[in-house]
This record gives sequence, structure tokens and C-alpha cells, in this order.
Amino acid sequence: MAYTPDELKLLTSAGGGTGQIWVYEGNDAAATVIAANFISDAASKGMNVGDLVIIREFTSAAKTTLTAQSLHSVTTVASTGATLGAALAGGGTVAVGSGTATPDKDLDSGDGYSLGSQYVETDVDESYTCVDNTVGAAIWNSSDDHSTLSFLEVTASGAAAKVIRVNAPFTGRIQAIRTILNGTITTGNLTVTAAVTGTAVSGGVVTVTQSVSPAAGKKNAVEPSLTATSNKFTKGQTITLTTGGTAAGTKTVNIYLVLRKQTVA
Repeated sequence: MAYTPDELKLLTSAGGGTGQIWVYEGNDAAATVIAANFISDAASKGMNVGDLVIIREFTSAAKTTLTAQSLHSVTTVASTGATLGAALAGGGTVAVGSGTATPDKDLDSGDGYSLGSQYVETDVDESYTCVDNTVGAAIWNSSDDHSTLSFLEVTASGAAAKVIRVNAPFTGRIQAIRTILNGTITTGNLTVTAAVTGTAVSGGVVTVTQSVSPAAGKKNAVEPSLTATSNKFTKGQTITLTTGGTAAGTKTVNIYLVLRKQTVA
């Protein structure tokens, strides 16, 4: 497509023509826009070397669907036009995609997605952000990314373990496990251990220490590593929370399981 002067707009300037930020929108690929002299009126518009240009790519001139945006620095300005550099690191190409399927580990840099890329699952009106674009191991966080499940007054003691089983409502990882004790424990500690399909979650054990304020109202929590292989589950898998330890007597404990909706490699 040919350059459209009206689509180049000055967003901000520090004054004196320094530190300016521009935006160019259209259905031209970034590779076309950054080429020498594509922005043919750069000099007359006051563009300078070192200015920043945000390129926003759309599927058509109507600009109804954004497909990518990237940040570039102006490298040369001449009477015939400007030349822009490649996408800047940390502000590089950010693809915007959509579809009816949930983005998974295979929607990655090979498909043009980078850190910060957005994806909209159109059939459920849910958006995702790419936090890792590694080929074959991409991770996407949902905008509706947390769910807290509460289990009130679970009877627990060291002598008689209790097991809570959860049917995972979506694919993701365990964000946190929190407990509130409802009675004084003696002799030993009380524990709550998380597992996914029988495999213990790394860092997924809450320990209520008997020697430190073991009375009703005591709060404890752990946040398992979001990168640990054991701390991931897919929709429909079984998550278990098992009480244990050596605490004497039978007490009740409130347990809160915080899940993070996330694609997992």
C-alpha cells in the first residue's frame, strides 16, 4: 500500500522537536513502513532522528481488526523521507490474534507472538496475554485469571487425614493455598498438602505450627512456584488437598484454594 500522510500522527513531544513519539496506522506491514523513504514527508512534519514511531497494523484500511503493533526508532531523516530501525527490544512486535480456541503452548514466537501479545477467544469473550513465547512452550495468562475455592470447617487432625478432591474447572496452576485454624492444636503441627493427579505440588504444603500461636484464627499460606512442573493441571484433572501432621485432637480448618487460569507447557 502507498503511504497515507494523514495516518502519521504526533502523539507527544518534549518540546523543541526532541523526544517525539509518533504513531502510524494502516494495513501496511511494519517491514514496509520502516523502509527508507516510505514516510516521505517526515522532514516537513518535523520528525527527527531518535524519535519513536509506533506502527499499528490492521487487516484492512478500515482499521477494524488490529493484527500487530511495534515500536521503532527513527534512524535517518532526509528530504526524501525517513528510515526506521527494527522493532526495539522490550517494545517489539506485539501480535494481536483471535479465534474460537483457547490459546495453547503451540501459539508461540513461531506464529509471530511476543511477550505482551494479546489473544481474544471470541466465542467466550475472553482475552489472554502472552507471558512466555518459547516455541512449543508458550504460556498465556487469562484476563479472568483467578478462581478461589473455599472449603469451610474441614475436620482435620494428625491421626486421621482428610482428603478434599477438586475437579479442576479450567487449565492452569495453583496460585496459593490458605488456611485459617478454628481451634487450638496441641502436641504437633497440622499440615495441608496439595497434589495434582496424585503428584505432590512443589511448595504446596501449608504447615500450621503448633508452637507458634496455634489457637483459633491462626492464618497460614503458601504460594507454590508457578514455573514448577508439578504445579500445573488441565481442565478435568483431580486436585487433592490432604490434611496431616502430628497435631493432637480433632480440629477444623478453613481451606482456600486459589487457582490461576493459564495455558501450561
